[in-house]
Amino acid sequence: KSSKWLGNFFWKTGDEKIIDGIINYISLTFIPNLTRFVGRLQTGLIYHYAFAIFIGLVSILTYFLVSMGG
Repeated sequence: KSSKWLGNFFWKTGDEKIIDGIINYISLTFIPNLTRFVGRLQTGLIYHYAFAIFIGLVSILTYFLVSMGG
């Protein structure tokens, strides 16, 4: 009897709430919001992309300098 309760608990809590809930959240909420955000960043203007590359390079350089104790 306790193993049946444990199985039902894992099924209801683990499968339905956690696994299905996370998958539904990611596919129905997170990914559409992410694509809308990224779509707004893609302007097609070269200087926007150059600025993004510059920020990325500065971020990487800062990370390495901080992690190496410099």
